[in-house]
Amino acid sequence: MYTLFRLDQSRGSQVLLDVLSEEFQGVIGCDYFSAYRKYMRLND
Repeated sequence: MYTLFRLDQSRGSQVLLDVLSEEFQGVIGCDYFSAYRKYMRLND
């Protein structure tokens, strides 16, 4: 198991795409911030 932290000026979904790509197959633990919901919607 790994935990990834990234400090970025943005909290947008593009940061998730940059880090995880569209092919991420793992589990995301989140608080349902809108960027996470958008990432999950676009990559479901």
